[in-house]
Order: sequence, then structure tokens, then C-alpha cells
Amino acid sequence: MADWPPPEPFQKTPMQPHSLIEPLDLKELESSSPTSSSNASTPGVFLEEPASPPHVQTVPDNSHNEPLLKVDIPNVLGRFMEQRRSSDYCPGSKKYKVTRQYLESVCIDPQRDTALEEIDVTDNEIHDLPSCIAELPNLETLILDRNRMVNFPMAILHCKKLEVLSMKQQRISPSISPLNLADKHRLYDIPFELGTFCSNLTELYLSENSIKDLPSNFHKLSKLRILDLSANMLKEFSPCLYKMTSLITLILSGNQIEAIGSDIKNLTNLQMFRIANNQLKSLPDELCCLKNISTLSIRNNQLKALPVEIDNLDALKYSDSTASQSIQSDGLYLDGNDFMFPPKAICEKGSKQISMYLRRMRENPDDLNELLERCRLTNKQTEPARFGLLTDKYLWDLAGNIGFWWTQLASELNFSHDQVQQFQMNYPGDVKAQICNMIRAWRDGQLSKCDNEPWFKVILQQSGKTQCDMINSILVDELKSVFKRIDHTDMMERLERDMKDSNW
Repeated sequence: MADWPPPEPFQKTPMQPHSLIEPLDLKELESSSPTSSSNASTPGVFLEEPASPPHVQTVPDNSHNEPLLKVDIPNVLGRFMEQRRSSDYCPGSKKYKVTRQYLESVCIDPQRDTALEEIDVTDNEIHDLPSCIAELPNLETLILDRNRMVNFPMAILHCKKLEVLSMKQQRISPSISPLNLADKHRLYDIPFELGTFCSNLTELYLSENSIKDLPSNFHKLSKLRILDLSANMLKEFSPCLYKMTSLITLILSGNQIEAIGSDIKNLTNLQMFRIANNQLKSLPDELCCLKNISTLSIRNNQLKALPVEIDNLDALKYSDSTASQSIQSDGLYLDGNDFMFPPKAICEKGSKQISMYLRRMRENPDDLNELLERCRLTNKQTEPARFGLLTDKYLWDLAGNIGFWWTQLASELNFSHDQVQQFQMNYPGDVKAQICNMIRAWRDGQLSKCDNEPWFKVILQQSGKTQCDMINSILVDELKSVFKRIDHTDMMERLERDMKDSNW
């Protein structure tokens, strides 16, 4: 049998600078001069000598009993790429752009690169940023898309002039533990400190990661105009977002959000709102307060009805709902929902038919209310139709009256110690947010049980109540009994009073 041929780098073919030809005895290599004319035809020498020789190691060859030159090819490639990177960036310039170069670190000199205003290292292998990046006095734009950052690089927090930050689609590193390798995007957390230290941010792009929650002080990014959190793992419309009144563009498509609260009305400067491909079951009427909105994408949700006065949004030019999401501009994008109000057939006909239908229904309030009831909506607000008294807003207010004894309350609501710790980790230092999210998790869990338990349907039929009234009564009674067991009758009395005042 013929000997197995040597690897490709050792074949006798013309090669580019920094490449190797056929293996040569080490002594011959050492005695050869790269500038000698004989080297051009001598196997095993460099056509051009690199700055430093490659790592070599002698290994036995059973067929010839001669030492072979074993080359560390990644090392050679690394030095070649480093020289190429250097040619892509001119020291002293305002922009450092090195993309698709297998870069593992950002090589900057704070003393030399004081003029840098933008760094773009998209599509590389970067795991973290050097701390010296904070010493760049004029850095305004930092683009880190499609790298391998498992954790948020804390050096960013000290870039005082940073205005634009993009960290889209961080990929899992092969060197990380093989657990959960199916999850390609591994940036999980936004640090609490971001809201405190990066107050000059105006644009933040964090799409295609695995972010589940936002820090409670996220709204302190008071200058933020564009926020892209699409294709993450958000399960709620975070309360802090309602306070970000400077937002012009908010993109939340491709998450797991189930509801939008009435406080959406606070985002009066919003012009583009994309929340397609979520799990929305309803929209609040307060959405119609956003008079500046010109693009609203609610595609592919579980919506049954539009807000009754959505056609009064003058800046919202209705578009063809079949238009491609990738080319959409101004307009209302509705497809992928099973609408009852307006009927799906009307929605498919376009803006004029939708507007005519809504005006006609407003002229017949009895028919309007009957249809909204069938959609499990009210003509005032969508959230109470499902949650009754215990809306997100009410739970936030209730949490403000519960102190550090909330862990006892969590235990009575059957949360484990690990779950309590998770609430604390999600909202570090913000006890009110911890309490609110704990009670909300309990409420949503109970709602899910009621929807799936056969006994609930039997009791509902016997009681003669609506489903919303029955669920509200069950949840409030359970919460009252828990407050009584842990000797907080003041909270029990408050629930009774609020139930009476709200007419639920």
C-alpha cells in the first residue's frame, strides 16, 4: 500500500508569502538564506521570511527516517491575519473597522488612538473588551455584532460619551460547556449598571440574543431614542419601558410577550413600534394615544380585536397587510392574526375598509359592546377583561405596600427558595420590582390552571358568572387568605376595599 500523502501545506506547489512548501531537514532550513537566489527552487523554504519563524517540532517519519518540519498552521495564519488587520486600520483615524477577520481581541492604544469615534468589529471571535477601551475620550459608536460575548462587557460602562451600542446575535463559543448548545445566542443579561453609567446612549441594539428580563433601572437611559430587543426571550412588556418617554423606535418582535399595559400611553414620542411574532391576545385602547406613531407591526400574534379608535391615529398610514416585513415602512401590519373585530375579511381589504367598519360600529354602541364581549374585551381597557382587579398596574401599586416580609408571602404562594432568589437576581436592589414580579408570576400561574382545569368549567356554569368575574373572585380570595395566614390583615382589608370600590 502506498504511503498516505502528506498534508496540503507540504505539497510542491507555488505558494503565497508566509506559506510553506515541502518539508526539509531542520539543519538545511537553518543554513538556508531566504534572500538567496537558490531558495526559489529549494523545497521547504519560505518565499518571504515572516517576522518570526513558525513553531517547529521534529517528528519521526517511519518511511524515510528523516525529521519532518511540523508547522503550527493556526499560528502562522494568526500572524498573517494580524498583519492584514493592521492594514485595515490606520492609527490616529476616527474609525476602527475590522470585520470578518477571526479577531479575538480589540487591539487599541489609548494614547495613540485618542481620535477614535467609532469601533466596528462585526463578525469576529471576540469574547470580551479590554478595559483600556474606557480611556478613549471620543468613542461614540461601538458595534460588536455577531461575536462570542457570553457576558456583557463591563468596560463599556465607563465609555462616557458612548451614544450607539450594537451587540446583535452573540454566538455560543465552542470552548463553552457543551450544555444547551442548541441555544446559539448566549447574551442573557443586561447589567444593572448600564442605566446608571451609560446615560448618553441614544441607540441600543441587542437583537437575536437570549435576554429574558430588563434591569429595573433601565429607564434611566433617558436619552435613548432607538431600542431593538427583537428575537430575545422576553415574556413581558417590562414596566421600565413605560417610563422611557424619549423612545422614537421600539422593536420587540420575536419574543414571548403576552400583554401590553395601559401605561403604553406614556410613550408619546413613539413613531415606530414593532411587536410582531409574540403572544399578544389583546391591545390596550391607550395605544390610540400615540398620536405620532407612523409604523405599527402586530403581525403573527393571537389578537382577536383592534382598539376601537385605532383609525384616529392620523400619522398611521395603513399599508397593504401582505407587504413584506423586510421592506415595510410606514403603516399598520396586521396579518397573521385571527381577527373578529374587525372581521378578518375586512382587515384583509385594507385601510379604507377598516376605517369605514370602525366608524360604523361606533355609531351602534350596542352592537359594538356585544362584539367586544365576544372577543373577551371591554370598550375601555383590555387588561381587566382577563385579570380583573389584579392588573399589572394594581400589582405594582400593591407591591409598594409590602415590605421585606415578601419572602414569607412568596413561601405561602408556593414559591421555592430558588425561585425567590431568581426574582432577587432579576431585579437586584429593587424590592418593589421583585415583589411585583413574584405576585404576577403567581397570578399568571393561577390563570393558566383555571383555563385548563375541568372543575373550573363546572363551577363557572353553576355560578352564572362570567369567566372573568369568577377568575377574579378566586384569585382575590386566595390572596386574602394568604395575607390572613401571615398576620397582615391590613393587606387583606385593602383587597376587600379595592374589590368593592372597583365593582368587581
